[in-house]
Amino acid sequence: MATFPHMFGPDAPAILFVDDDLANLKVLEVHLRSDFNILTAQNGTDALALLDRREHDIALVVADQRMAGMTGVELLTIVRSRFHDVGRMLITAFADLEPIIAAINEGQISGYIRKPWNPTDIRLLLRSGLQRVLLERRLHHAELELLSAERDAVLGFIGVGIGHELNQPATVLRMNLEVLREWLDAFTGDPDGDGGAADAKSALADCLRASDDLSVLSADLRVLVSRRGPAKESTGLNVAVQRALRFVDARLASFVQVDINLDEIPEVRADESGLTHVIVSLLIHALQYLENTDGRRYRLSICSRVRNGRMVLTLRDNGPGIPAAELQRVFDPLFTETPEHGPRRVGLALPKRTVEAWGGELSVESGADVGTEYELQLRPARPSLSVVRDDSVEGSALPRVLVVDDEPSVLRAVQRILRGKFEVDVAGSGEEALRMLEADQYAAILCDLQMPQPDGVEIFQRMGETKPELAGRFAFMTGGALSQRITSFVDSVENSGVTVLDKPFDHLRIREVVTGIVNKEG
Repeated sequence: MATFPHMFGPDAPAILFVDDDLANLKVLEVHLRSDFNILTAQNGTDALALLDRREHDIALVVADQRMAGMTGVELLTIVRSRFHDVGRMLITAFADLEPIIAAINEGQISGYIRKPWNPTDIRLLLRSGLQRVLLERRLHHAELELLSAERDAVLGFIGVGIGHELNQPATVLRMNLEVLREWLDAFTGDPDGDGGAADAKSALADCLRASDDLSVLSADLRVLVSRRGPAKESTGLNVAVQRALRFVDARLASFVQVDINLDEIPEVRADESGLTHVIVSLLIHALQYLENTDGRRYRLSICSRVRNGRMVLTLRDNGPGIPAAELQRVFDPLFTETPEHGPRRVGLALPKRTVEAWGGELSVESGADVGTEYELQLRPARPSLSVVRDDSVEGSALPRVLVVDDEPSVLRAVQRILRGKFEVDVAGSGEEALRMLEADQYAAILCDLQMPQPDGVEIFQRMGETKPELAGRFAFMTGGALSQRITSFVDSVENSGVTVLDKPFDHLRIREVVTGIVNKEG
């Protein structure tokens, strides 16, 4: 594998060795300092403090497993959780198979160094680890640049429409003000003043309407360009749709007939700036494939409704569809497409990331000559058992279930399995789960056991102190390789009737377990 300039040597990103044996650290430093930039720490606490101060200078943490106070696996698991761009390796004896497995599963290490180590082998392993980390950092940087370019492309598109929309009321204002000035100049020559006064009032009314249009557009623009993060706040989906349409209306009106059917629905969990940007991005993405090359006039239907406890926005057009090769990569952050004719197309990576940060979903389906459908699903701002009308569920509202796991793919899979029978909230960390459990009521909690602290054990114990009534509402998930602490916990809760599901699990079993918990009395 080819190397990159400044990847190795004293000026390169550092490798942090952590070992409570000072002699081992000195030997490592002597053997490796000519090839690598070496830092050392004698315990996990000092290593984490050093990372807090110099995170961007450190590319790789190499920790000995057998250290007092904090083992290598425990340290690397924390590093994985707090310092996402830092690589991780473990030093351990060949016989220590269990720590190696734990390091792979929990710390997601890229390699382990076996004692006694060989200088040549360790150099090769460290070079490989550094290359991987630095390549991942460059890829992440390139991804962020592309996402920024995607946002800039959307704003650039909007800028054209804004120019058109601003010019309209500005033109009205200018023309009417010029007329008013002429009338005022000639006013002294109009002894009655009746005709001139009536025309002046009419011109002033037009000016006021144009001023109102400018005020609305200015307010919309402030919302759109606001750089707010994906906070779980409350905003109106229908309001965001209407605002987004005002930004692209000039382009749509030229060759697209828009049919709007917006139900009266609750507010959604999103921020108004981000949601407006998402909907504008969907409209622009649709327009990329509706270019008016043959004079055809397309139809675009936009509707909002409640379905399975979610607020759903659907955009459907009758255009030529998205080519299969592009459809497969529509959410790829590295995707751009330059057609033979016309400007470069951009994907929907940023909108998807934004929507998923709110706990929602974004999907696209398309086919040749049948058009394209975009579906945006969002959670209600304040999930409640009294959610308003749901077109797909008869009777009372759905029981609420909380699913906790630090793997987003697991959260999405369980959410799909339970959708339709339950209203599913998700938490991607133990801290988020604790906040949600303190704030809301849940009929069942499905929680992963092994996560960065607080893990499933601590969540259960803390809820036992603050909300003991939830003890019977828990079920747990585990992928195996349990520590002694978690194994003891599993034995304890299973003896009390709490279910522990082993991954991979059967979807029918998940539904059965959650249904049983929800139907418990008390």
